[in-house]
Amino acid sequence: MSQICRNGKNVSKDNSRSGIVKIVACILALSFLMVSGCSNGDKKENKVSNTTSSTAQQSSKTANSPESALSKFGIKGKVINSTYGNHNDGFMANVDNKIYIVDLKNNQIASVENYSFIANVINKYRGGASDHNVLIPQFLIYNDKQNGKDNQMGEWRGKHHFLPVYIIIQGDAAGNIKANGKMSSGNGAAPSHYQGYLEEQKDIDLGNLFLREIVPFMGPLANVAAAPVAAKPAVASQPTQAGTKMELSAAEQQKLSVFFSNFAEAWGNNSDVYSFAYDAATNKQLTVFGIKHNVINRRSVLVGGQKVPVAEVKAAVRKYFGRDLDPYIDNRFFMYDGNCIWINSLMNRINMGDATLQSMYNNGDGTYTAYVTVNAIKEVETDIPPAKETWQAILTVSPYDSSRYVLRAWKKQ
Repeated sequence: MSQICRNGKNVSKDNSRSGIVKIVACILALSFLMVSGCSNGDKKENKVSNTTSSTAQQSSKTANSPESALSKFGIKGKVINSTYGNHNDGFMANVDNKIYIVDLKNNQIASVENYSFIANVINKYRGGASDHNVLIPQFLIYNDKQNGKDNQMGEWRGKHHFLPVYIIIQGDAAGNIKANGKMSSGNGAAPSHYQGYLEEQKDIDLGNLFLREIVPFMGPLANVAAAPVAAKPAVASQPTQAGTKMELSAAEQQKLSVFFSNFAEAWGNNSDVYSFAYDAATNKQLTVFGIKHNVINRRSVLVGGQKVPVAEVKAAVRKYFGRDLDPYIDNRFFMYDGNCIWINSLMNRINMGDATLQSMYNNGDGTYTAYVTVNAIKEVETDIPPAKETWQAILTVSPYDSSRYVLRAWKKQ
């Protein structure tokens, strides 16, 4: 009995141990299932997450159409054409005949307020008119930051920054256009001088983006510019109707009066033909001007008092007309020793008298109109005051020096 009881107790202990083992096994099994369940749950979560991410990416791709990109900046309308897809950092677009630069890199957008004029200049440049190598695109940067380094350039129109940018351009063999030097701007909507270099990288990026996209945006040279040109801009060498009157400082007015005086003294030929048109000016006329300007105003550069260095003749033409000169050399008119041009007696004759700037206007198309009073030269000395004549000048900013103007036309009123 005790054996049995003892055995029973032994059996009971074995059963108890067996039960504990089973319980532990069950717990472990349950734990395993729970862990497996959690693991599978994570995998399902990951799959759902991946699906969501893929959907978001697909949605992002859909949003990266030109219309969607523009709508993020509040621009809606019919996209007539664009350069979307050429590059990841931005594009140009024509929306209902208004031209925009979309800078995705800096998350900014600007309209090009004078696109038709710019397109006209670029087409001339692409067509071989190397003198049309200055662009002044007028950007209206939407919701620009007013605490930037370029905030004094241009003018503010509420939250939008109107920024005219002076760019000397150059092309390459592939037909691309890029900036040849630093971009600059000035104070006001129509600066009298573009003397301040752009300092904010986002503004420089905007200018470079514009230059990169403008050619593919316009298409082949034979094509008409993408945006309709309402009225053909006046040819720079022809007098145009005056635009917005400019407020010049006394120093600026004096500087321009000297400029016109120096020009009036030296321009013209011996037939008293004093009008000037950039496109019609001959190399002979420009060479004569370069010689006379140095003889009259810069005698210190003369060699032996009798010869003008060719380099100084070229510099004068570049300074006053923004043009590279191939000097006119003809021994019937000038003696040339390879470096200098010998002066003849006619080079000492002053054609016109002192000039005084009366008023100046910004035409809004990259040209400026000035009205100048000139004291006509008297052939015979008398006590009668010289006649005062009014002349109209058309100017542009120099492609070689953004702080100076150059002449495109000069016509008596």
